[in-house]
Amino acid sequence: MSIERHASRVTRLRAVDEQRVRTFHILFAAIWIGAALCRALIALAGSLISGQALYAIHLCLVRLDQLLIVPAAVSLLFTAVVIARLTDWQQSRHRHGGRSWAMLLALLALDVVCLGPWTIYLLKLVDVQGAAVLQNPTYLYFRSLSIIFSVVQCAGLLATMLVVRYKPREQRRLAVQRTFWKPAQPALRS
Repeated sequence: MSIERHASRVTRLRAVDEQRVRTFHILFAAIWIGAALCRALIALAGSLISGQALYAIHLCLVRLDQLLIVPAAVSLLFTAVVIARLTDWQQSRHRHGGRSWAMLLALLALDVVCLGPWTIYLLKLVDVQGAAVLQNPTYLYFRSLSIIFSVVQCAGLLATMLVVRYKPREQRRLAVQRTFWKPAQPALRS
């Protein structure tokens, strides 16, 4: 009963505002996925000989992270909170909603804790050593980790998108079980 009273007190968004929030949610998801994919592709192609080209590539990776990926991820989580709390959609009630929240938080933590500091460290190494950094084992180690985790982030984002778009089949299985176990209706005799 307390849940019903609490649900009635929560203000809901109008349909127009709900559509706007969902539009921004999809926009931020597209920005995050696109920027993460660009980072992975740039990191894979970034083994040029020139020190200035290496610096430009790593500066591009840092700017992608700071200006696109992290703000889009935080905005995506913010719009997800708004959608979960202020609309009738309430994806947080369903199991796939919890999975998508956990995956998004883990991917954001991966970016903030690992990928962001690594790309800044790689930029500093390239700034100091120039093209000679290509023989530095520390640079090569962190560059390979950065590439691997960028690909993992892209795969995780795409998997999250698929989980959200195509909900798990649990509800279908439950619906099939419910219809399967219903008692048979008597046949109509004419």
